[in-house]
Order: sequence, then structure tokens, then C-alpha cells
Amino acid sequence: MIHPAHKEKSVAIVDQAIREGLSFDIEFDIVRSDGMIRSIHSIGDVIKKNEKVIKIFGSFHDITEQKNAERALLESEEKYKALYNNAPLAYQSLNSMVKLSM
Repeated sequence: MIHPAHKEKSVAIVDQAIREGLSFDIEFDIVRSDGMIRSIHSIGDVIKKNEKVIKIFGSFHDITEQKNAERALLESEEKYKALYNNAPLAYQSLNSMVKLSM
């Protein structure tokens, strides 16, 4: 089941694709029957003939681990920036030309 927070937008995108015969590319969360939330990337295409939909095809890919890694990286960057910006010391670095920068 599509997570309630993403359902309206996801359904609207797919409905528009069906009405206009367009492809779609969306990300949304689902809630599994065991309550676990997973992130999904879905792409699809709509085939129309004489203004009538004759086929909808596509794929769903579980991108939960990718999303978790992205969140962890952002958190790590934020912690690093906070440490760097609030440290009581001056930081110095040398580049390959041995020029001091602060």
C-alpha cells in the first residue's frame, strides 16, 4: 500500500500519465503488510491506441537502502560541519603547491 503521505501525489502522477499517454518516473514510500516502510522508485509507460489505453507497463525498484545511505551521508556531513564550524581551534591545510590556506 502506498504510504498515505505519498499517495495523493503518486496517484496524480500516474493518472496524468494515463490521461495523456505519458511515461512516469516517481519515488514514493510503501507500507508493507508487516508495517515496515520501504522506499520505491517506479518508472512506467502508457501505450494508447485511438485515444484508448491498451497497455501500462513499468517496473518497481526497492531503493530503501540507497535512501538510508543518502540520509546517513547527510547526517554525517552535518555533524562534520557543526564540529568544524564550532571547534575552538583554527584549521589550516596545505595544498599541493604547499601554500597555506585558512
